[in-house]
Amino acid sequence: MPAVMSCLIPTRLLIWLYTSSSNAFFQWKGAFVKTATVYGVTFLLVLPLLCHNLPYSVYFIAPHDIEQRPVRLNQHRVEEAEQYLSKLETNGPLKALPTSSNLQIAIGVVSVSRKVKTVNTKYLTQVMVGLHDIITRAGVADKVFAFICNTQKATQTHPEADDLASYFHVARFPPNRTRHNAWRHEEEKESYSFCLETAAKFNARYVLLMQDDALPHANFYEVVDHLLRHRLESTVSQGQPVDGAHDWGWLKLNFPNEFANYHRSPFFVFDWVALSLVGASLTSIVYTIYTKQDPPAIPNPPQKKTYRNRHSWTTYYIFVVSFGYFFLAVWLIGRQYFLRLYGLSKYFARLDPGTTCCIPAVLFPQERVAGLVEYLNDVFCKPGFPLDFALEVYRERENLRQYLAVPNLFSHIGFYSALRGGTNRGLAYAFLDEFTFL
Repeated sequence: MPAVMSCLIPTRLLIWLYTSSSNAFFQWKGAFVKTATVYGVTFLLVLPLLCHNLPYSVYFIAPHDIEQRPVRLNQHRVEEAEQYLSKLETNGPLKALPTSSNLQIAIGVVSVSRKVKTVNTKYLTQVMVGLHDIITRAGVADKVFAFICNTQKATQTHPEADDLASYFHVARFPPNRTRHNAWRHEEEKESYSFCLETAAKFNARYVLLMQDDALPHANFYEVVDHLLRHRLESTVSQGQPVDGAHDWGWLKLNFPNEFANYHRSPFFVFDWVALSLVGASLTSIVYTIYTKQDPPAIPNPPQKKTYRNRHSWTTYYIFVVSFGYFFLAVWLIGRQYFLRLYGLSKYFARLDPGTTCCIPAVLFPQERVAGLVEYLNDVFCKPGFPLDFALEVYRERENLRQYLAVPNLFSHIGFYSALRGGTNRGLAYAFLDEFTFL
């Protein structure tokens, strides 16, 4: 964040643009030259120096070992997770099924084994340890229950899930339940449907399904709880609390950073324009305050009027120049870094309209699960019609809303893909972005 914030310090430069001499106010040719100078210094010198290591910035320069760093980072997190796990009690209370009749969220972690010979990824271990740590710190063990949903084929083993079965409850895909092995997308849908159905049996108000490579952020629960209580379950209308809308199907808690650029969605463009307007307005206000003074006492009133007109036109010019400045700056730096400002407090978190992509972590109201499971059991997923597309068809058919929590509450750490096989180079950039200390 310090690098990002230091990229946006135009106010003093823009004020210098017009106040360096008493005659510069009205010398538009000089103003244009100085404007070009400010733009050139900022976008050709300052930002390249400050943003070259920000993966989602236009100025990013990929290091030569970009695909080795995620492996080192993952190993670092695995070591921390195993140390945490070694302090937990085996066959203890974590394995026990919930007994509370007031369960808020049942979390199912959908997991399959990743066949990677060169590295032990242990994504599931990291995720379950992260969830346990968050639930424990928040003191909500009686409200939130997390379990592993092992969807490995009956003929194959999932050693990591078997090891974690000593600490957490594990639900296994029934060996006698139909599996379609021809299409990976259909297998994914069958796994998702089974885990939804299993999680719903715990009778929580909400079901959260997450992939085993969706690592929760430390503030995940407090933000979700705040959004549910104050944005979805109830809202404020004309100063009075009222019940929230009941026509929503799910809340997505993650959107891939590599797809979060301004041009990807009309909703993202609104962010772009809004940030630029705020920056231009603040610059104009500071300039007006900084240069506020009465025109000299001139006996001829028309000259006083001309002075004020020129001052107004100068202010308009500053606003336009500043808007263009910020418009370019926020685009070149990257939308992903400005979204982090919403993560400074749970009160800054917001709900945006959801998108078709993607489903690393999705929260469903309990009353929606039965209908969705029935629909998924009747539909067939294949290339060109993956699971997230199927969910979108169901949402449109039922005329439901979907929401996206901003900022992301999970990080997708699956550098090694279970669905497609191989590595995901795009996620290597995400690792560099979030963990630059390795």
